[in-house]
Amino acid sequence: MIRALALVLLAGPAQALSCLPVGPKEGYDLAANSEKSYVVVAGVAAFDSDQLPRRRYPENENLPAHNEIAARIKGRSLDTNGFLNPFDAAVTIDALCLGPWCGDMISGGEYLMYLERRASGYALVLSPCGDTHFPAPKAQDLEGVAACFQTHARCGRRVP
Repeated sequence: MIRALALVLLAGPAQALSCLPVGPKEGYDLAANSEKSYVVVAGVAAFDSDQLPRRRYPENENLPAHNEIAARIKGRSLDTNGFLNPFDAAVTIDALCLGPWCGDMISGGEYLMYLERRASGYALVLSPCGDTHFPAPKAQDLEGVAACFQTHARCGRRVP
C-alpha cells in the first residue's frame, strides 16, 4: 500500500489524484512485498458510514490524514486451501486522506480486503487509491488470490 501511495501525484489542489490501477492480484503483491503482516478476508465490513471523512468533514478542507473508525468484519479468511476459515473480528478502519482525496468504502458491501495486523488488532487501511479493498469480488478474483498465496508467486502486474 505504501508503494501505491508513493505513486500518487499531488502537485496541487487544482490537479487530480493519480493512482495506478490496482486489482486484487496487485493488492496481493503489495501486501506480500510489504514489511507489514496481513490477513486476506472475503466478507462484509459493518461500520458507521457517517464517520468516513468525506461525510464527517463536508467542507473537505484540512481533512485529517488518518480517520479511525470502529468496524466489524465477517467473512472468510485465506489459508492454503482457499477462503475457508470463518472470520469475525472487530477491525479499525483507517481512512486515509491525501489532501481532498480520501479512502472510501460502503458499509455492508461485499469486499476482498487486505487487513493489516497491528499490535492493537486488525486494521483496514483505506487509501484514496483503493489498493487494500476490492468491492464485489468474483469467484475468479478469489481463486486467483488463493493461487498467489498457495504458490508464493508474484501475481499481478509488476509492482514497484
